Formats: sequence, C-alpha cells, structure tokens
Amino acid sequence: MKNLRCVVALGIAVAAIAVGRPCLAQPPAPGQPGGVPSSLRPHPPSTLRPSAKPTIVSPVDPKLDVRSAIEAAKKKAAEMRGRVLVVWIADPEAMYPRAMVDVLNTADIHRRIGLEYALVWADIGAGEHAAANLALAKSLGADVSAKDVHPTFTILSAAGKPVVHRSAIDMVDPVRTNTYTAPVVNDFLAENAEPPPAAKDIADQAVAKAKESRRCVLLCFGQYGDLWTTKFRVWLGSADTARALEKRAVVAHVELLRDRGAFELMEKLGGKHVQSLPWFVVLGPDGKPVGTSQPEKMPNIGFPSDEAEIKAFCDLLKAGNAEWNDADSKAISDSLTVFHSQYGQ
Repeated sequence: MKNLRCVVALGIAVAAIAVGRPCLAQPPAPGQPGGVPSSLRPHPPSTLRPSAKPTIVSPVDPKLDVRSAIEAAKKKAAEMRGRVLVVWIADPEAMYPRAMVDVLNTADIHRRIGLEYALVWADIGAGEHAAANLALAKSLGADVSAKDVHPTFTILSAAGKPVVHRSAIDMVDPVRTNTYTAPVVNDFLAENAEPPPAAKDIADQAVAKAKESRRCVLLCFGQYGDLWTTKFRVWLGSADTARALEKRAVVAHVELLRDRGAFELMEKLGGKHVQSLPWFVVLGPDGKPVGTSQPEKMPNIGFPSDEAEIKAFCDLLKAGNAEWNDADSKAISDSLTVFHSQYGQ
C-alpha cells in the first residue's frame, strides 16, 4: 500500500510538470506567476494592427492613348527584334483581368515578354480613351467589346501588322477556374513570337553599316535579367550617349538567352572565358576584332564605372576608329558620370 501511494504521488508530480504547474515546492521564477514557463504563459494581446490587405495595382492606365502607346511599342519591338503584345481589358479590377496580371508576372512568362515583346495594356471599358481604344482594337481585327469578362490578346509585328488575336477565355484553368493556366499562356506567346535572329547576322549587319560610314562596331553580348547588362543597354540607348557614339561607332546587341549561335560567336570573337556580363568586342570597319572588354589576364570591364574602366572603354573605341579624340572621351566620361550619379553603381 505504501508503494502504491508512492507511485500515485509520483504520477501526480509528473502530470503537474507536464501541464506546467509548480511541483515539489518549486519556487516561482522572478517575474513569472507561479513558476509557469514563459513559453506556456498566455501572451498579452498584440499591439500591432492586423496586416492590411494588399492592394492590387492594375497596369491598365485609363488615361492612356493606346494608339500612341502602340506606336512607341513598335519602335521598341524593332530595337529588340521582337513583336508588340496588346492586352485589351474591359474592367481592370475584375477577377479575370487581375488573374491575367498575375499570370503574366510569373517567372517564365515575364522573361519571355521581356525578351520577345513590347507590352501594352489597353483599356476598352470606361476609361478616358476607352471608346477610341475599342475602335482601334476592332480596326486591327480584334473581336472585343466593352463588356468582355476575359482579356483579349493581339500580337503585332514590329511594323504594326496584326499577327494573331486570341481571347483568354480558352486559357482558363480547368481546376482553378478563377485563373488561367500559365503554360497555355506561355505556349501561345512562344508560338507567336518573332523567330530569334542569328547572332552572326546581327554582327554582319552592323559591320556593313559601319563600313559604309567608316565607323567601328561596338558589339555587346548580354543577358536579359542581368543587372549590369540592363544598365549598360539603358545607358547606351540614352540620348546623350547615342549622340556621343553615333559619329564613331555602330552599336549592336546580342542577347545570349535568345539569339541563335550567340555563345559560339562570342567565343569566336575572343570571349572564351567570360567572367561577367556585359561582355563586348570592338570591330574595325573590316569586321576584325581590335579588342574586347576582357583582355587576357585582365578582369572584364563590363559596364564602365570607375576612371580606369572608362579609360579602357574609350581606348577600345579609339583602337577601332582612328578619328576618336579627347572630346569624344570626355563626352563618354561625362555621360557615364551623370548616369551613375542618377542610378548608382
């Protein structure tokens, strides 16, 4: 009987410990009621406000003149050797249009659009230019109305010629019927993209243009999504830089993620062990390389940012065009300084 009482007492003690109650005359810890572990004590109500529901921002601008936007997109498509993608939407805040925004922002589709399309979101519902935009859509051959539940795609060539129209109604996911099937949308965009150019053709066209005007060629190899490639392309495309370079050089870009034979051409021109991007080569009017951004046993210049890199960049252009002078170098240096001060290094 005595043993039984000991067993019962031991069981009660173990149970008390399990529920966090003091036992065996355990003294309360300082600042803790009854010695209850802090992990088991009720926490005071949070003073933080509940998170606000995220606001979905539609890319559709009800004040956008879509005709003008498409003209700008055609120019961009020509520069990137791609096409124009117009998304006609009647109600930007409705469920399906918002779902399409999400789908087009998924990683694979976002990259495909960045590589191959100049994108225009067009309001055909109730915005300031909706009626004119709707009329434009119909003039291009799109079967749309101001009451459409689903967005409609129109793909145009860089010259503005309609390639295909398609409603997203048949892209609805069969299981999650409040959204679209991303692979179906991606396949549609892939099937109707401009065929990728050959990197060699890009280089040959630039050399032919340079030969006519006795300029050199700045042939730049980069990759969509790479930060420094993007900055370099933006800087080269700015008005000040274009004015500074157009007298001495023809600038051409090769996209490593898209253009056929891009890596093979880069290696052939000296880029066998490229460490970083962008990588570029300067060709003379005869098409022969005079120097690269990554000389043997030297780091890649990439997007020039410091004094040594800027000087090396200008020296390369001077090697390709004997008419390059100190004023040209100063114009490039000043342009880079302004750019880095605005956008950071």
